Amino acid sequence: MSCFFASFITLLIVSFFVHSKSINHFAILLFLVPMFFLLPVFWKYLPKSLSSYLRVLLFSIISLSFITLLQFITNWYENSIGLKKYSFQVGNGLGPYRVLVQNSLMQKVLKIGVGLFPYSSQYLVYIAEDSLRVMAIKNDLSKSESVQRICMENDRYKCFKEIFLETNKTTPFNNTGCIMMVAVGAQIIHEEKRKENIRSTIEASIRIMELAYLSSVAIYNDSRVENIISGFPINKIKIMPKELIAKIDETPINKIGIRELILGFSPSTKLSYEESVIEAYLLRKVEDEIIQKFNDSMGKKVKEIKKNTFKRMNSDEAKELSTTEISEYKKSIESLDTF
Repeated sequence: MSCFFASFITLLIVSFFVHSKSINHFAILLFLVPMFFLLPVFWKYLPKSLSSYLRVLLFSIISLSFITLLQFITNWYENSIGLKKYSFQVGNGLGPYRVLVQNSLMQKVLKIGVGLFPYSSQYLVYIAEDSLRVMAIKNDLSKSESVQRICMENDRYKCFKEIFLETNKTTPFNNTGCIMMVAVGAQIIHEEKRKENIRSTIEASIRIMELAYLSSVAIYNDSRVENIISGFPINKIKIMPKELIAKIDETPINKIGIRELILGFSPSTKLSYEESVIEAYLLRKVEDEIIQKFNDSMGKKVKEIKKNTFKRMNSDEAKELSTTEISEYKKSIESLDTF
């Protein structure tokens, strides 16, 4: 049984590949692997009159039928709950088994299990989970029937925006997930910009700036590590001795806390109270650097887009636009001026 549960860890890795179109059709077979760890358990209950070959064959048929049924139930359940399907913080890489953990009780149990690891290891788990959530969103938004079913909407970007906002209210993406969502949103905006005219260009530019605004709000607030990891000692970080903070800050971050930040959990790496708070501080410090770099990069891009958009509205090609349209476009841009 321990092997059965341990095999679920491999599913997180497998899940990064099952969204590939070339593999997706055979993905269900990959999730049969954990079932075969149960073969010794069921072996004694299978008819003894059967040969070993027939026993294995019968068990394989039963397992495949079970996995297929779970996949059907998972698909039906996720279709029935709409946007909520993206709001499960853990268990997103379990394929057909997802339906077994898509409830508040199992989410609490899994989070308690994740909470046994150091903060850095927990954050790595949530990065992997958010990556899978974003992959699922991207995959669903690539199909028009999924867009209509999930959002009752034909516009992919509007559907993306609704998912981003609603999901972040219940289960915020961490900063990595948030940045990945920006990349997905930008790709959708680019793909949806079919008409090569000034209206289409300006509206696409405004959407990019809106996406930057949404991500900026999320990444500075909801996506912070203290909102992702339950029990994160943010209050203890705030009262850390200034001398200790100064000592940590004067050392390059890549030369401090390597054990805690990289090695993660092991029986010989149990952190004391002080060390765990230091680890949490270091994790937040790393996050601050990521946010700063993202903000600088996004800020430059938005300023460039804003400058070019105003140029277009003041150019000869803007003659086909009415004064009202130009005024509305300018109001939209000014309302998103956060950088």
